[in-house]
Amino acid sequence: MPLKIIYIVLLAIILASCNSLDKYNRHIETPIPKEKLIKDINYVERVLFNNHPKIDWYIDPKALHYSFDSLRKTIDKPLTPKEFYFKITPVVAKIKQGHITMRPLLKTYSSSERSKYKESKNPLSGLSYYYENGRLFIEKNTKKEADVLLRGMEIVSVNGITPQELYEKYRAGLTSDGYNQTFIPYYFASMINRFYLNELGFVDSLEIKAKCADSLVIFNAKREFKKTVHKKLEPKGQIKDTLSKVKNEIKQLTREEKIDKRLEKRKVNKKKRIYGYDTDEKVYINDLSFPVKGDSSIAVIKIRSFSSGRKKAYDEIFKILKEREVRHLVLDLRNNLGGRISQIYHLSKYLSQKEFRMVDDPIVTNKMVYLNYFRGGNIVSKILLSPITVPLFLRKTISTYKDSYGYWRTPIKQSRKTQPKALNYTNKVYVLINGKSFSASSIISAYLKPLPNVTLIGEETGGTHNGTVAGMMPRFELPYSKLNIRFGLLSIEPIYKVDKEGRGVMPNIEFKEKAENIIEEDDRMLNFVLYDLIPRAFSS
Repeated sequence: MPLKIIYIVLLAIILASCNSLDKYNRHIETPIPKEKLIKDINYVERVLFNNHPKIDWYIDPKALHYSFDSLRKTIDKPLTPKEFYFKITPVVAKIKQGHITMRPLLKTYSSSERSKYKESKNPLSGLSYYYENGRLFIEKNTKKEADVLLRGMEIVSVNGITPQELYEKYRAGLTSDGYNQTFIPYYFASMINRFYLNELGFVDSLEIKAKCADSLVIFNAKREFKKTVHKKLEPKGQIKDTLSKVKNEIKQLTREEKIDKRLEKRKVNKKKRIYGYDTDEKVYINDLSFPVKGDSSIAVIKIRSFSSGRKKAYDEIFKILKEREVRHLVLDLRNNLGGRISQIYHLSKYLSQKEFRMVDDPIVTNKMVYLNYFRGGNIVSKILLSPITVPLFLRKTISTYKDSYGYWRTPIKQSRKTQPKALNYTNKVYVLINGKSFSASSIISAYLKPLPNVTLIGEETGGTHNGTVAGMMPRFELPYSKLNIRFGLLSIEPIYKVDKEGRGVMPNIEFKEKAENIIEEDDRMLNFVLYDLIPRAFSS
């Protein structure tokens, strides 16, 4: 009997899931009455003012309320969720907080197509871009058709829509942290596939027009489906031959060789867990290299994200730096969109020379802010983790306090006074940054900049110098349009601040990368440090 009940429950879940897909697709195309849209606007305004701790950082609250009032007046007819998205995102973008995101709802497959499309990849998957001066270039292509859509080609159009048309249409809803503009081109390039799919819908193929020099390439990009393996029946004699061939190949490996092979595989998998690994790009997230041939005194640590890998990676890396007696360290934070504050805190222990505090206790809107953890996302996993998270959040709620200026603050480990690690690095450090160095990357760049042995090279970071609102990032679903708005609840601010609000971390040496160099994989910025800046330091 219990088994029968389980089957019935599973069947009910599957049927509900299928119905929800069809309901979702119908909802995307159904105009929503203006009264309900106004309620959605009210909801967004309310959750932002009630939960965002620095809503007034770059805009006067009265001006923001006025913008929401003006938006309400423009709603004079029913709109689809897609049409409403273009109405509300420019108002939200006026807050100038890059962690506040609203994304359009994308049409998906129908319930009858579920088995066919469930694990498929859209026609634009595998393509990433670089956007410069109104032109969109292919930066990477991990698709099979990489021999057609070459790195460096300029995208002319996708199904007749140009990148310039998309930029003009979506630009008003894009923002960085504060007033800097370096983040926008990178962010637009990272979102353009989603924007194209929002315009073109759920399709199996797209016509991509791209040009290289004076040549125009027209390519039909197709959806990628999961391969189905079909067993091929072979004659009896052929089966025997195949089996004996396989046995012979197996015999070629000795017992010791098999053990070595298994151990090597375990070693590689362990490194991938510790250092983090990008399966598409086939690169480690935290990567140590010694790029100057014959000189182990110069090292480069490339950190692609602070969201992947484990803190143990830094322990291993700085042990190697000490063993190699590295005198010049390049810390490459370009294109690093940030991640966990625990990661940058651990890294800071190795880059500090004396006791330090990296950030202040984060500002929150109220004492009960941690209840928002259960909003949005995978509620099942959150419930399963509740035996761990509930006691933790209860402790954090109790410790949240009001400071002398009337701000609610929540203590975190990363805001305590901390001693450097025993293997801390004290020689020269060169930090590479660009407009895509955001969030946690900006926080650690702001912390490192005043240190006497640190030089920052590149362009203004996309995240501001004086902090960002991130930490816990719940999703709030609008009641009627079903759009989601996501934003941070903790204002995380570095100890070392600058007078100029709303600007990114400024480099000591400005160095702007160009599309042609990025496309040709000619890393001029890194080469400048390795073969110009460091030799000058050696000779001085």
